[in-house]
Amino acid sequence: MLQVTRFLRDFFPQSTSLLIALVLLTISLALIFAGRRIIKTLVFIVTGLVGAAIGIFLGGLSFGLVGGILGGVGGFILGGLLGFVLLHVGIGLSLGFLGYSIARIYTHSLLLTLIAGVVLFIIGVVLTYKILELASAILGGLILLGVLSFFGLPAVLAIGIAAVLTILGFFLQNRRRAVQAPKQ
Repeated sequence: MLQVTRFLRDFFPQSTSLLIALVLLTISLALIFAGRRIIKTLVFIVTGLVGAAIGIFLGGLSFGLVGGILGGVGGFILGGLLGFVLLHVGIGLSLGFLGYSIARIYTHSLLLTLIAGVVLFIIGVVLTYKILELASAILGGLILLGVLSFFGLPAVLAIGIAAVLTILGFFLQNRRRAVQAPKQ
């Protein structure tokens, strides 16, 4: 974090450095307090754009300009929805691969490494939203720490503020999701 702070101070003019720091402050607070929502939106947009590109290509190839336009719109919607569905699978695969890789370090038994991978895959699929909330809050907290260091706050104070806001943001995201969930 200190390297980024020094880079901002030394490389950019002061007015630009201040602007970048304020943008990073906004991004960090958004990630801390609404990270899950931001990540879900980004997943929809990115997978939607990939779907739109495929739709434009296939629609345009088959039906010309009108087909390309309709394929692009349909591909964006279909791709975005597919991204939502596969988000759980993606988190599960990431966590499963991490578990498999760590288990390989501690054992040479293929069966044990596969079991570790499958168990963490299931945990990742089940706890996707909690993982997104925690990861986004931590990432936002780390960015906030760099920004506070840039503004010259002592390290202990910057760490304390970033830690408190990160914990608060995680619990607020978690509570917001629990409140929005349908009551049974």
